[in-house]
Amino acid sequence: MELTSAEKTLAMLAHVAIVLSVIPSAGTFLALVGTIVIFFVQKDKSKFVADHAKQAAIWILLLMLVGLVFGLVNMALIGALVATGGRFGAVGLAGVLSHIRWLVTLAFVAYGIFAGLQAHNGKEFTYAVVGKLANTLNL
Repeated sequence: MELTSAEKTLAMLAHVAIVLSVIPSAGTFLALVGTIVIFFVQKDKSKFVADHAKQAAIWILLLMLVGLVFGLVNMALIGALVATGGRFGAVGLAGVLSHIRWLVTLAFVAYGIFAGLQAHNGKEFTYAVVGKLANTLNL
């Protein structure tokens, strides 16, 4: 069965919604909500769109988890800074971790855009880390 232009576009939008995650605070949440909406609206209409949206949602959840871990480590470093009166060097390390977090976020976004281009071309796509998990979830 030939995919429609609308199916390809919706599948692409599910992936590229991750671009919203560069917006501080609510961006990643909005990206997740967008992919979940696409999934539930399309799950009975288009397996292609639903599969892409499910993978994109799990990819965004992984990004949220990574962001949470970075945030917790930064809080621990700030706590160490306060506890040692600033002698621990945590300020520099927290700054470095903050930059690394943004680079990781940009890598997630770039991979999401790549996935979106694959979907727009009508190709199946499986994320390297979470793809198999998404395929095993029967929603």
